[in-house]
Amino acid sequence: MDREFKIVFFIMLLAAVIGAAARLPHIINYQAIVIDHANTQEIIVEKGDTLWGIAKELSIPGKDIRIVIEEIKILNNMDSYTIYPGQALKVPMSQNEIAKR
Repeated sequence: MDREFKIVFFIMLLAAVIGAAARLPHIINYQAIVIDHANTQEIIVEKGDTLWGIAKELSIPGKDIRIVIEEIKILNNMDSYTIYPGQALKVPMSQNEIAKR
């Protein structure tokens, strides 16, 4: 019985460590978000818009779109990913908009 307990305990401990390690990259990536408040603009959400679609339009090539989504959520004090038509959102400026300045 003692040996069986040790095996079950080890398997449960291993599963917990693997589960925590799987979440680690997401935690590390989102802690590194730095927002440049000087380079933001306001947009109005249109019917059919999603945070993913808006972030994809604003994102620079090679930048993780999930980080842009988190930037938008932070700028607007959002707890969820839900947006509504007519809603005003602060968003990071696209590189084209920054270049025009």
